[in-house]
Amino acid sequence: IRDADGSLQHLDFLDEKAKDVYRTFAEINQSVVIEQAAVRQKFIDQSQSLNIMVAPDTPVKEINQLYIQAWKQGVKSLYYQHSMNAAQQLNRKKIQERNEKEEK
Repeated sequence: IRDADGSLQHLDFLDEKAKDVYRTFAEINQSVVIEQAAVRQKFIDQSQSLNIMVAPDTPVKEINQLYIQAWKQGVKSLYYQHSMNAAQQLNRKKIQERNEKEEK
């Protein structure tokens, strides 16, 4: 779990429902995060601190679409845009390769 940055998706003993419930911030669809923030925004007088997580290789057009979606849905601000650093990417790639070898 530590080597997978907190992810449980690789654990075979968990069923799909548990894996869906216990996703990390990076594994959650960010469009859904924005939709949920838009619903909450209606009940907040000022603003909320909303962070989004995008993969480092996400095209700029897709990132822009997230920001436009937030604006159109009435989200007043997006606080930070997070991404994985190079070491995290390399580590995830190694884990994925190891898991693929174990499956064979």
